[in-house]
Amino acid sequence: MAVIELYELAVPGRLAPVSLTLEAGRVLGVIGPNGSGKSTLLQAIAGVLPCSGRVVYRGQVLSAMKSDERARRIALQPQFVEVAWSLPVRSVVALGRLPWGDEDEERIDQAMTDAGVFHLADRAVDRLSGGEQARVWLARLLAHEPELWLADEPIVSLDLKYQRMVLDRLRRYADDGGSVMLAIHDLALAARYCDRLCLLDGMGGVRTGTVEDVMQESVLSRAFDVPLRVDLGVQPPIVMAR
Repeated sequence: MAVIELYELAVPGRLAPVSLTLEAGRVLGVIGPNGSGKSTLLQAIAGVLPCSGRVVYRGQVLSAMKSDERARRIALQPQFVEVAWSLPVRSVVALGRLPWGDEDEERIDQAMTDAGVFHLADRAVDRLSGGEQARVWLARLLAHEPELWLADEPIVSLDLKYQRMVLDRLRRYADDGGSVMLAIHDLALAARYCDRLCLLDGMGGVRTGTVEDVMQESVLSRAFDVPLRVDLGVQPPIVMAR
């Protein structure tokens, strides 16, 4: 069943019209060069940016959905979060339960455990490293338990160990029935973790399809303006500049 359907969704000057469908239990990767509109696409779906076109969530036009219901079902994990307050990690993760109006301690503890920050529960979030903070935001979203998780470059400040941990967790989230839309720069990781891809080429072109459909050498080389070698027949997949 389609969880989200986009019909010519666009943001003037920032995002060319995009039409796509994301089903339950799937990870859709949004790829493309810098400035192509990856973050803009996620923000438009989340309602952070005004946009044209139509967004349909489980058969209902999203703009007609009540704001509290929308907040429970869809969550955006932004690429950068500026910490403006000194709260304990546990309190920050507990904010994920706000749309549901409860403080489910079991879910909060499990979210911190899954994100690898349980040992930081009493530490002030503004005293953590950038990578530790990124895992706290992950825990907050895990506590939220949205049906549609919009993750904007969630591994950008993480080392290799935690990149794998976060992507494994998002993959598991989808395998358990959730839906994930993931903006990601690393094309090899996109090929490894995503079921489908949406390529924004930065010139108004949009290509959606399976990993094999989108990750063709000629297509990627044109979009990124550099010759690329692509080998999806090995694990992990290889996508690199020639």
